[in-house]
Amino acid sequence: MDIRKLKPVLSGKSLKNNVPFYLLYSLNNQIYTPYAFRSVEDSFLRNRSTFVWEKLWFWAQQISHKNITVETVIGMIYTGWQHFSGKDIYRYYFPALNNQLRQLDKKYPINTILLLQCIVRGLGQKDWYAETHAAFVAEFSQYDIELFIQIFAITSPQNHPGSNLIMAIEAYECFCDTNRSVQELDYFINIKNMLIELEGGYFEDKMSRRKVINHGKALSGDIQAVTVDSWILQACELGKLYLWKKTGKYYLKCRKCEYDLIEYYFESIAASSGYQPRQLTAMAWAGARLIKGRYKTASMAEIIKKWKGKNHV
Repeated sequence: MDIRKLKPVLSGKSLKNNVPFYLLYSLNNQIYTPYAFRSVEDSFLRNRSTFVWEKLWFWAQQISHKNITVETVIGMIYTGWQHFSGKDIYRYYFPALNNQLRQLDKKYPINTILLLQCIVRGLGQKDWYAETHAAFVAEFSQYDIELFIQIFAITSPQNHPGSNLIMAIEAYECFCDTNRSVQELDYFINIKNMLIELEGGYFEDKMSRRKVINHGKALSGDIQAVTVDSWILQACELGKLYLWKKTGKYYLKCRKCEYDLIEYYFESIAASSGYQPRQLTAMAWAGARLIKGRYKTASMAEIIKKWKGKNHV
């Protein structure tokens, strides 16, 4: 191994920029040789590059989890580096991302270590969107699934999957009952307004509803959709806290430039690793819920089964 070629792309900001692309390529394609770690370690220490090695080891230690050990992480980073011919990812493959990040990095830097931690911890939920759609089709065969998905997406803000399901079912039943209206539902005003618009057939595609719209697209089968909610913001350590006076609680608000940045970042990693953007979103979301909120994300099939058992359906 030529340490002179590896060292520049794993030093300083280049480490932060390149590691997600190298690691996730190897992780998705399950490419890792047992000798890769020893090869990297020997090369760094033999060339007395202890500072860069220690920095790389620290990154790997933060990202590692269970069977994905520190040694495996470093081996995967090296394997990814080989795949990309040792090139700096931003500069050679994603110049637009490079320019955008350079402009926003000082003000809105993505915490790539934390994001990778979340993605690795959420690996088991990679297909959450596809599996949730399948669960809806299987368990609610009498429903208009596309309408139900829209309602589910609209009732998702600041909600857990379980309570999201309950609210969506309640709202759907209002839609189907000619003697009822969604106006009678005791939901947050922004959710109620979206439901009223949907019921009236004039749902507006506003920038402020980008998360809701993308969430619905991902659930409907759009593999390119990136949903940025409060958990994804926490995974990236972005967003602005604001106080909602009605609840007295603080919530994370996503700036448009942050949504643009996260969306393009996820799309770029997906293009280079082979993951779908919505898979990366699902993994980061599930991992953030586990790390930041200590919430385990159950499958939608399990949530529906539990709801049916409780309500004797």
